[in-house]
Amino acid sequence: MRFSAVLCDETSVESFSKFIGATSKLGRKRCCIRIQNDGLCFMSCEKLQDGGCWFCIFLPRTGQMFRQYDFSGFNDRVEEQNLIYLEANVDNFVKVLKGNLCYLKLKLTRTPAPDQDPIIRIEVRSVDSDIIRHEVPIKIIMSRHWSQYEKPSLGRRKMSIYLPPPKSLYKVLQTYKNLNATVIAFNASSGGDLRLEGTMDQGEIDVLFNDLSNDAAETDSQEDWARVKLMLKTVFPLFQSFFFCNSRVKLNIISNQMAEFSMRSDDHQLCFIVGNVTE
Repeated sequence: MRFSAVLCDETSVESFSKFIGATSKLGRKRCCIRIQNDGLCFMSCEKLQDGGCWFCIFLPRTGQMFRQYDFSGFNDRVEEQNLIYLEANVDNFVKVLKGNLCYLKLKLTRTPAPDQDPIIRIEVRSVDSDIIRHEVPIKIIMSRHWSQYEKPSLGRRKMSIYLPPPKSLYKVLQTYKNLNATVIAFNASSGGDLRLEGTMDQGEIDVLFNDLSNDAAETDSQEDWARVKLMLKTVFPLFQSFFFCNSRVKLNIISNQMAEFSMRSDDHQLCFIVGNVTE
């Protein structure tokens, strides 16, 4: 197995740092990193339980971020096994990627001790400093455990709708948070309407968005309205982390089961799945 990647300008390193920060907020400090031939995935280590979440942030090697990308997986002769799965404390990356950096190199490398897991060696440089090297401990995940990290099955009967800009939803959810709401109901209609409902001690506040677009190709629900209840503490970090993005966010609702938020651009792809809350 081998992996190395190089980012050579401030914009690329800053973008990478933002996605690392988002992973830290969504993953509660620990995450799975799946390294593959076409890019890097930062994934959830958690299970979809009552109000829980699963996420995947994919950074493609073909985007503007990586200047160099070298990779060979567990078994490069079999496509399904040409992968590397590892677990890491993502805050170790956050600490390293502070400041105005203009150069970043990641490399999977072995330690001198044969009985220890490999490490990720990180080299960083700012405009006015020499290269500084860091070592981030990781845990290699054996192939028999890979399936535990795969995307949960959504099934059928989805209502699919494109949401308002992330910054707008972030402000709405911030207001709910300031009012001590704990659960937010997302209601989407086949006519392009989105209604958010939050219940607090002081009462209930509804927010309605009109004239949104449905994704007819993905919608297979027969309902006029689809509804899911989500923990605010779970969904708020998503919009807190990605409010800087201009990408469209699509929401798929499987009524009373789960919600899938997705975002796509040349430099990243996001999938964030949240389980319904039963009260």
